[in-house]
Amino acid sequence: MKNFIFMFLLLNSCLLMAVFPDLNFEEACEKAKASNKIIIVDFYTVWCGPCKKLDKTTWKDKKVISWLTKYSVSLKVDAEKQKQLAKKYKVKAYPTIIFIDILQKEMGRIVGYRNAQDFISEATQILDGKDNLTRAKDKFLSGDKNDPRNIMKYARVLRQERKYDKALKKFLWCFDHAVDTKGFSGVRRSFLLSDIYSMKEEYPLAVVELKNRMLVCKNELQQKPDNQNLYDLIALTDTLKEQHHLVEIYSFFKKQQLGAYKKKLGTYLLDYLLSQKKYNDIIDDTPNILKHITKKIDRFHENKKMGFYSEDITPYMKNNIVKTGGKYYEVLLAIGNKAQATLLAKKIIIFYPKVATYQTLITHAKNIQDKEAENFLREKVISLLQSEQQKTHK
Repeated sequence: MKNFIFMFLLLNSCLLMAVFPDLNFEEACEKAKASNKIIIVDFYTVWCGPCKKLDKTTWKDKKVISWLTKYSVSLKVDAEKQKQLAKKYKVKAYPTIIFIDILQKEMGRIVGYRNAQDFISEATQILDGKDNLTRAKDKFLSGDKNDPRNIMKYARVLRQERKYDKALKKFLWCFDHAVDTKGFSGVRRSFLLSDIYSMKEEYPLAVVELKNRMLVCKNELQQKPDNQNLYDLIALTDTLKEQHHLVEIYSFFKKQQLGAYKKKLGTYLLDYLLSQKKYNDIIDDTPNILKHITKKIDRFHENKKMGFYSEDITPYMKNNIVKTGGKYYEVLLAIGNKAQATLLAKKIIIFYPKVATYQTLITHAKNIQDKEAENFLREKVISLLQSEQQKTHK
């Protein structure tokens, strides 16, 4: 069985090597010039999921291999190792597949994962002389012109082609008019805002427009609070890194005794409230801390069981829960509820029994100078380390 797996992995590696020979960029250009072919560069990173998917599917497809072999000299470039080349071709997302002529001028690019059929279709269009903008416009016009996902894709190409005014208008339309589009709310408050904000250097008006919308949300929350404006404000202030507006709204909710909205906002302001030692506000926003963390742990296990978390990302997700639990551990110690604090610490340690977990809890105990809790945790760390050493020696 082990020999079979080894041979399978070796075969896959050989397939990639056949399509992407071990050449540097200059060597690929020379080879392309000699054989009258174009150069195709797959810019990737080792952590990029869609890049890995390309390797496992598209680059192993027989028709794709045939197309690449016939028309191009292809190479894979780790964008984080060859930064100058990535900078030269303005690579900002992964994977980015760039088509280059023998004069080293870009003919077109494909950004993101494509299956074999879509790759061949787009690659053929690029080879036939259709530029990025023409291809994107054709694709946009052939689809649902009111679908914000299609509009976003078109806007990204407009931006790549430096059509900043048109790109911004398309992006803002998605934010302003796709509020109720099913399955788009998460994208709207994350990737869409990120796309707009990333234009700040090239087109400062993008930031102005985001700030205008942030202030509108803030004003409307003070007139008539609602969840839509609340979550939009949270997303906008996070994107613009202007948290003080959230703090002001939090104070407004508290003054107006709008408890439900204050609690929702409080979870997003946990770090700020902790830094200001507003422990009573945190307790008011999250009265049952143990239940709150238990829900997070249960949700993690559910998502893990459903395959949402790979082995690479699992430690990161666990550590995030530990960090949040550590903050609430500090709160419980600060208000003198040691019984609940101890239960919370045990739950967190059982969930992720690592030295780093103890260190997180110790840090929060030190923040409020609780020597008893700090010393107890240190003893547990020593015991854990001794146990691990004994296992190593066996």
